Amino acid sequence: MTFRRKKVKDDYNRYEIILLLVTQLGYIPIASTMLMTTYYEPSKEFCMHVNNNNSLAEAFEEWNENEFYSLTVQTGEACTEKSSQVTTRAATVLMIGTLIGSFAGGALADNFGRKPVVLGCLMLVCLGNGAICFAATVHWLWEYVNTVQLCLGIFCGGYMVSNFVLLTESFELKRSRLLAVSLNGWSISLIAVGMIAQLTRHWLKYHFCVSLIASILALTCHFKCHESCRWLATIGRLEKAKKVALQIASENGNEAEKDIMWYEVIGFSPIKEMSVDVKRCKLMLKNRSFQKDVFVMVYCFTAMSAVSFGYYFTLDSLPGNRFVNTSLMGLLKFITGFVPFFCWNLVPRRYIATFSIGICVICTISISLIKIFSPSNNEWLLVALALTVSAGMDPAWKISHLYTAEIFPIEVRSIARGVCNVGARLGSVFAPTIIHLRSQRTYLPDSIFALLLIFQTCIMLLFLPQENVQNARNETSEEKKEMVASSQL
Repeated sequence: MTFRRKKVKDDYNRYEIILLLVTQLGYIPIASTMLMTTYYEPSKEFCMHVNNNNSLAEAFEEWNENEFYSLTVQTGEACTEKSSQVTTRAATVLMIGTLIGSFAGGALADNFGRKPVVLGCLMLVCLGNGAICFAATVHWLWEYVNTVQLCLGIFCGGYMVSNFVLLTESFELKRSRLLAVSLNGWSISLIAVGMIAQLTRHWLKYHFCVSLIASILALTCHFKCHESCRWLATIGRLEKAKKVALQIASENGNEAEKDIMWYEVIGFSPIKEMSVDVKRCKLMLKNRSFQKDVFVMVYCFTAMSAVSFGYYFTLDSLPGNRFVNTSLMGLLKFITGFVPFFCWNLVPRRYIATFSIGICVICTISISLIKIFSPSNNEWLLVALALTVSAGMDPAWKISHLYTAEIFPIEVRSIARGVCNVGARLGSVFAPTIIHLRSQRTYLPDSIFALLLIFQTCIMLLFLPQENVQNARNETSEEKKEMVASSQL
């Protein structure tokens, strides 16, 4: 007799928990790589100290309070007129790489599998950070650092697309996928980024540490994670899907019969098996409903990414300890990320996402007004509002990720997510340039972010799919009844 996954606890067995930990902890080296330029520019106080001492190295030895010995300090480009341009260029190169990687990663994951892309990206992030350590210590290789950063961006973009699909395809229930989205590792990784930077305080140690973490996670992924059974069945590799399903069942401590289908082995509902072909993909791309969903999700990802990375890149200008601010931003994002999970059977997800963005609109407008009329007297209020924007974006991020895992068919899911993530990466490419506008008018970046979010609010209200909340309540009620019945037995 076969079993079916009917409750969240049925979806979160030993293997699924390991997969969740590996894929989400994998965001630590990814976030550390993508946000390395956050620590490029020293504080204004440090640069004033440099001007008095005329030497970056001497000034850093004397002034080591809450400062990070970055690559720009190493090369003597910090605290100069072109310092901001160097940081903007490096951040833009990284984000362009993630844009390329997002599209390429989705296509590769649909054609060659989810696990090879996840594993390959982690390994290459490990090698890339090691290459930065090597290139930056050899004078004539320094000019190639931007090329390494571009490649690192590609690997990061590929990972961010493929790891989510590999994870969500291992769950049967919608609520299980929502919990996985709520546990997304990006927010935890922000905390880790702040801690790594605080502990190392030096670019060489920082990149070495990131490389080491990536190598450990890559090895764990290789030995502990399996290919997606759903993807294997979709491309017609049923025997391989059955073999992987038996391995997963064994690791979860379940005994399975040999003469049943692969999805019965791991407790999934019957899944339609089909092969991915180019003609079907082309027909789907011409479908107006599909095009509308893609447009909506691409814009949402673009706007949210521009705002999110915009406030990541302003950490260097916020008062206080930037390492603490980074970690605090991650902690707040982690907390607010659970809002969709706890409210899923009370309020439609579309309204949760819209309310989340609405709060961010209010905060970005407030920041703009404060910077126009009274910036010097409200520095800590600016910090609080900036952290609120970053945290407030997280529920909308979680719901948007979940939509991309549900509204697109499985055979083109990674490609569709890749297209959506191209939008996200476009936003991150624009973010450094938008932030650079603060050199003209301090309030310009926040005003632009407010306009992007206002338009997103309208789009989400008009076009996001409307789910039936009553169905979610019934599903939760059924789970509770089954739990009561099993406890009585």
